[in-house]
Amino acid sequence: LAIDFCDLYALTGEKKYLEKAELLYQYIYSGWDDVLGGGIYWCEQQKRSKNTCSNAPAAVLCMKLYNLTKDKNYLEQAKKTYAWTKKNLRDPEDGVYWDNVRLDGSVDKAKYTYNSGQMIQAGVLLYQQSGDETYLKDAQETAQGAYAHFTKMRKNAAGEEARFYTANPWFNVILLRGLKALYEVDGNPAYIQTM
Repeated sequence: LAIDFCDLYALTGEKKYLEKAELLYQYIYSGWDDVLGGGIYWCEQQKRSKNTCSNAPAAVLCMKLYNLTKDKNYLEQAKKTYAWTKKNLRDPEDGVYWDNVRLDGSVDKAKYTYNSGQMIQAGVLLYQQSGDETYLKDAQETAQGAYAHFTKMRKNAAGEEARFYTANPWFNVILLRGLKALYEVDGNPAYIQTM
């Protein structure tokens, strides 16, 4: 919702949308603490895990707020959130993101397209701001890993074999947002041909 308010503000210039995004930012980051070295809890009533789906979109939000306001606090929080998520939830084998880390340090290694999609987008936004190639490389590696992990060969409407992202379409939309951002930077259509 906060990301959408940022987008609405960017489109309309109506200050109320930026104010709502900033209020939501404050609420979201009230869930950040030093347990596990940082990170935002998935559920504020039941502090059992810190998930990619609460941290990756928060990094995207921080970058959108930074781009709109040039407030360096948002930029620093984006970098911190991105680094924490990458360190704790990125599978080093394929660059795809796991679901969560529990407070005992054990990791739920389920993988969902939306988690990787948000980290791809966060990496692209950080790269665009900083020019730091590490963020771009991370995004490219995660996109390659997601393509390998989440696509399967299936028959298309014409009855021909084709590769598809087979997850829930809502999940894939979040991945597509990240892949679109990456495509706008590196021009490589390989990851989105099958969407």
